[in-house]
Amino acid sequence: MLNRHAKVFYLSFFLLLLAGPLFGQMKLREELINRQREGGYVLASFSHGSVYTANFSKRDDWLEDTKLPPPADHVQEGLISPDGKLIALFFSDFSGPIRYWLGIIGRDGSGLHDYPEVLSAFCWSPDNRRLIVRGKSPQGTYKPMLLDLESSVSSEIDVPPRASFTSQCWSPDGQRLVYHVLDREPTPWTQENSKKKEPPNPGTVFIYDFEQKKRQELGRGQNATWSPDGSWIAYWNAGAAWRVKPTGEARQRLFKRKEPESPLVWSPDSRLVLYFHCCYLAPSLRCMCDVGRDYVRRLSDHSEVRAGEGSPGSHTDVWIKSRVR
Repeated sequence: MLNRHAKVFYLSFFLLLLAGPLFGQMKLREELINRQREGGYVLASFSHGSVYTANFSKRDDWLEDTKLPPPADHVQEGLISPDGKLIALFFSDFSGPIRYWLGIIGRDGSGLHDYPEVLSAFCWSPDNRRLIVRGKSPQGTYKPMLLDLESSVSSEIDVPPRASFTSQCWSPDGQRLVYHVLDREPTPWTQENSKKKEPPNPGTVFIYDFEQKKRQELGRGQNATWSPDGSWIAYWNAGAAWRVKPTGEARQRLFKRKEPESPLVWSPDSRLVLYFHCCYLAPSLRCMCDVGRDYVRRLSDHSEVRAGEGSPGSHTDVWIKSRVR
């Protein structure tokens, strides 16, 4: 049998194992609070006419930062630019013939400009001058397009029609894009199809080079994001988060997580990632709907904290570099 000293040692060791992750979470939350207080960067989201920011002093707490003026106050979805100064708004009108169009507005509510041939936006360029959007092609079909905000001209990109982009699809120099293409079209939702299990459809990650007009295959995966420092591309594949150099070298598995519902969204310093995971029983039962949670993870020690709750696809969270008042 173990003597008293051995029991104390093993008990202390066990408590240290338990305390390690908790200590890491406390330090990460403290770091996020300090970053927010000092104006370094903050987690933000647009929903139902307002910009919200995460309040890391409390768990799952988001504060209304800015309420946009009419007609933007009734827009449900939008995408905030990386510097936090502009918002791409996804307008819709059901009063007559159904219409969808894109609007760009300042976060202070100024300078609304409409783009009637564009449905929605995927990704802001680093300089805020261009957007990857779903727009109307010369052939009359809607596909991924490159929108130049200054000229209001949309041009075609040499990518497949079903190419999927995340909110961090640009390289920092604005010369390349990362995206994924699923192996096949997803099964359309119907009452009957919802009873069937969707077969695996992992897809492949590619990089498109504007100057060379060529694409480079990175490997199997989806929901690829380019880190702001340009060093890594993160993606999901086979129930795990991965990162790889843009050259295709130094592939690393970051952590396991089954069925993620969002990309890994990099913080401006490329140290943290945000992701959404669904679904959780208790909150889902409370609202009788699917409810998941946002998590912020520090890659250096894999400490993780919750950042909020929501429904899949209900919002697009982004890190913005500084507060804009």
